[in-house]
Amino acid sequence: MKKKVCFVLIILASFISGYSQKVFYVAPNGNDSNFGTIDKPFQTIQKALDQATVSNVKSILLNEGVYQLDAPIVLQPRHSGIIISNFNQEKVVISGGRELNGWKKTKERLVGN
Repeated sequence: MKKKVCFVLIILASFISGYSQKVFYVAPNGNDSNFGTIDKPFQTIQKALDQATVSNVKSILLNEGVYQLDAPIVLQPRHSGIIISNFNQEKVVISGGRELNGWKKTKERLVGN
């Protein structure tokens, strides 16, 4: 009986270690509650970076789209060695800017202080 249990545990351990991800995926329409797979990507680059450090993942691939940052991406020494790149040569834009609305053209000259 002990031999069977040990055998099952060895098979299970090898399956789990072989199944571990080597890459995390991020997409603007992803969700940070996802697992970061190609079918269920993260939404934010920061989430992928933080998960990569605890999962020993060294590659993050960004799917096409605009990544509108609400806060700066924080890189720390623990993120060293992680490569972030676009997936399959897709166009990726990382933007920290904000769109300003409600501006009106005026004929008056505005003078600063």
